[in-house]
Amino acid sequence: MLVLHPIEASSNLNNLYYSVAKNHLYAEQNRVSANAEAEKAKQFYKRDQEITDYYNKTLANGKWNHMMDQVHIGYTYWQQPNFNKIPELKTVTPKTEATLALAIEGSKSYWPQSKEKAVLPEFIKQKDSQHYIDLFNQGSETVNFEVKEHDSWVKFSQKNGSFKDETRIWFSIDWKKAPKGNLLTSIKIVGSNNFEAIVYLKIINLKKGLKSFIPQDDVIAIDAINFTSNKSSTDIKWTVLPDHGRTSSAIAPFPVTASTQTPGNQDCPMVSYDITTFNEGKFKLATYLSPSLNFQNTGGLKFAVSIDDEKPQIININKEKRQSAVDKTLAENINVQYSSHNILKAGKHIIKIWMIDPGIVIQKLVLSPENYKEETYLGLSQSAYVK
Repeated sequence: MLVLHPIEASSNLNNLYYSVAKNHLYAEQNRVSANAEAEKAKQFYKRDQEITDYYNKTLANGKWNHMMDQVHIGYTYWQQPNFNKIPELKTVTPKTEATLALAIEGSKSYWPQSKEKAVLPEFIKQKDSQHYIDLFNQGSETVNFEVKEHDSWVKFSQKNGSFKDETRIWFSIDWKKAPKGNLLTSIKIVGSNNFEAIVYLKIINLKKGLKSFIPQDDVIAIDAINFTSNKSSTDIKWTVLPDHGRTSSAIAPFPVTASTQTPGNQDCPMVSYDITTFNEGKFKLATYLSPSLNFQNTGGLKFAVSIDDEKPQIININKEKRQSAVDKTLAENINVQYSSHNILKAGKHIIKIWMIDPGIVIQKLVLSPENYKEETYLGLSQSAYVK
């Protein structure tokens, strides 16, 4: 039970919070299925108590009674609450008539209420991308739907049907038939009560030969170990640290006793990454690092970044002195540093990471438009590479 209980209890608790999150989102969208998610959350909350009671009172005839009495549901800050409390749940009152609505992957908005365009995440050949839309009911009667007006190379999991609560339709691309290049196409969804919505699909079907990472929705994410080149000095080199960090592995300059280097110098150790951008303008580069203490007492550990032939920007990973910021870095086990870059034209470019101090451990790079806001805890998965 030292192994089984943590796995079973943690899994159930994750399911509880997942159902609560879906309940809140669906309630905002007025989905009738919000009520079903609320019921699921209540069952997971009940199951949590059953798991605890079994450990305390049944296992080994109650030998470890009270071992699992720690309150663990209902935290709103660091101090534990006085007792477990199920998170707030929301309910939806269905409309009397069948009312069809649509939501797309990655968005909280829903249509036809939203005034924005319904644009799915990009479909990229190298990733064989698939994306979905949710059709859902806001009323109490059965709804009908049909997918209409689409290109022949757009594939989908179902063309029409009827349902009481919700259904999910997956879209993919027949890459052998799809046109080459970057293009935008659309499909029309029609259904009950004169429902009509247009969903847009962005397609990236590039020819071979780029030999670079390409954006998805204007963002390029690269695991640090997947460098294009690794230029070392006589006795210093960026080295792969297997299985380190959130990604597949990380890189760090070795040896750790190496002296401080000057970025931009001919003999400065440097790793580079070939990328292709589809737009020009101002970009920010987020560098994900493992937390490192300023063990050299030189004002902070440093490295430098540049794109193409610009002057390397020196970044101090220990510059933030506020305790709250330091605590956040330690709690999340990641140190994210940002730099700004002006890319003058779309096309192929090179990201360069220069060594300055030893003790720098880099896990991931994310290049994005200046106004992009990262919303995932672990960062985006690696972008496609076009050979």
